[in-house]
Amino acid sequence: LPPEAVALCRAKAPDAFVLLDAAHGFFGLPLKLTGPRRDYPVDAVVTNCHKWFCGAKGTALLHVGEEAQEWLEPLVISHGYGSDLPSGFYWPGLADWSSFLALDEAMAFWDLVGIEPARTYCNYMVRDAAVLLADAWGTELGIPEELLSTMALVHL
Repeated sequence: LPPEAVALCRAKAPDAFVLLDAAHGFFGLPLKLTGPRRDYPVDAVVTNCHKWFCGAKGTALLHVGEEAQEWLEPLVISHGYGSDLPSGFYWPGLADWSSFLALDEAMAFWDLVGIEPARTYCNYMVRDAAVLLADAWGTELGIPEELLSTMALVHL
């Protein structure tokens, strides 16, 4: 989702709650979510951490802007409800927490080796494969080449 699409949403409905579903975005894009120069001026972002980011199966992140934290509530009330936003979403039940405990190690891995070279490499591999397929099939890319990251769209 290009930031221009967020601007279009804001122009059409200035008070709308805008959630960016960045399923593969945590690895595929450098997401700056806070501060005045953030990449995506959205109210919340949800992304998974398995697959591309090398996090354990089932791990994900939810980033909620400060304004929305005041009214956003979990669907299932947790023992931490009423303290702060993350505590309100904890619900241990019968969950296996080992995947979430391993997420720190995945983040430490990317801090050690550097995520940007891997991101750049994967983005070029996807772009090259998409162009190769489009040429072989006599079709074209579904989106401009400069918008490709870790996923591509090729017309059939």
